[in-house]
Amino acid sequence: MDDENVNINYEVTRIKQDVVIVDEMSMVDIVLMNYLCKALQEKTRLILIGDSDQLPSVGPGSVLKDLIDSGAISTRKLTEIYRQAAESQIIMNAHKINSGSQDIDLNMKDGDFFFIRETNILSQIVELIGTRLPKMRNI
Repeated sequence: MDDENVNINYEVTRIKQDVVIVDEMSMVDIVLMNYLCKALQEKTRLILIGDSDQLPSVGPGSVLKDLIDSGAISTRKLTEIYRQAAESQIIMNAHKINSGSQDIDLNMKDGDFFFIRETNILSQIVELIGTRLPKMRNI
């Protein structure tokens, strides 16, 4: 993709480091990746870190997912989760969703995972911010 097609023309400063690490790579779109690649020197090693199961970038393209799916790059997959407790309903349901299971309880009212069926979303947001979330974190 060239700059003229997206009406953006930023000057690129060459990156002089031997290694560049990009975290949250699932958020990188093709325009940003284009500029990053232009900035790298030929000898620079590029390490991309991200989760292709997370939301993609808001711009065009799914760069990380496409790179992984291409098989053209070597990848490592982390399988242990450190941010939430192992018994977290978020974690359990994320694993179910990733494996294609439809066995997700959408009627849970307590815990760290809940599904909201509501036509008046504003009242639900007020309840979440004012009551449910503080109660979960003992705020």
